[in-house]
Amino acid sequence: MKQPILHLVICCLCVPAACAAEKQQAVEAPHEEKCKFSREIGPASIGPVMLGSSLSSYTNEHSISQTTTRYTNEPAYRITFCDRTTSVIVEVDDDESITSIATVSSDFKTKRGAKIGMSLDQLSEVHPEGIISTGVEEGGWIAYRLEEFSGYFEFPVKDVELSCLRKPETCNPGFFNTPSISYQTLW
Repeated sequence: MKQPILHLVICCLCVPAACAAEKQQAVEAPHEEKCKFSREIGPASIGPVMLGSSLSSYTNEHSISQTTTRYTNEPAYRITFCDRTTSVIVEVDDDESITSIATVSSDFKTKRGAKIGMSLDQLSEVHPEGIISTGVEEGGWIAYRLEEFSGYFEFPVKDVELSCLRKPETCNPGFFNTPSISYQTLW
């Protein structure tokens, strides 16, 4: 016995309001296409934010909120870019000129491709002119400085021998494969 075949036809009618909304959507670029900003680490800059520029010059295109610096809890500002996920932390002087810029986002990179998350070994391959710096202030720090950029990549110091902070050649060899955790440029 044959079973009857049921054909279902769905018709869509375009009412004027729906058609107008549909046309507007097609003309308007998606948010990702409209959201464009530099993701380059350059001399005295991270993305579109430059040292010496005014904090207020970023209010039209980006979101700005108050925050504090990571280690010293000094007053600072977070500039969140139009993609709503990428940001930098800036410190300003009395006239609101930017004096330091920091980020933990791996979206930013130098023209040669250096970015957060790369190890000391990887960074030294990409930027052999960089210099390893260490210090014991604020609980200790290790950085890979790029002089031409007035900035540095920072590395975690947890479980690193104090002698490593004073003499990098005494560091555990595995340390040089540890990923960097931030990038900062300052005056």
